[in-house]
Amino acid sequence: MLEYYTSGTIEIAGQEYPAEVSYEMDEGGVLIHAVTALREVAKDGEVWYDRDGEPHFGPKWLKLDVTDWVDVNEWRGEVSAHIDYINGLYCRQKEAA
Repeated sequence: MLEYYTSGTIEIAGQEYPAEVSYEMDEGGVLIHAVTALREVAKDGEVWYDRDGEPHFGPKWLKLDVTDWVDVNEWRGEVSAHIDYINGLYCRQKEAA
């Protein structure tokens, strides 16, 4: 099942952007499908215009696939650490109940 990790950031030209990583859990661990940089060009309620000049209300996000430009092993480690953290929280919650 495809899942998403959205707690990371990517630096492009000295500026930090939110990142979205799509991944699956495999027998061998985390399998990264794509790493995407996100940029918000219109906040909720703001007006943005499409290529035809038609107005729309935000939010509006641009997505850039940067999978080939990043170290996928670094992202695999970050996603794995996040999963371990979440699983640890879940286990502690079950023990407390």
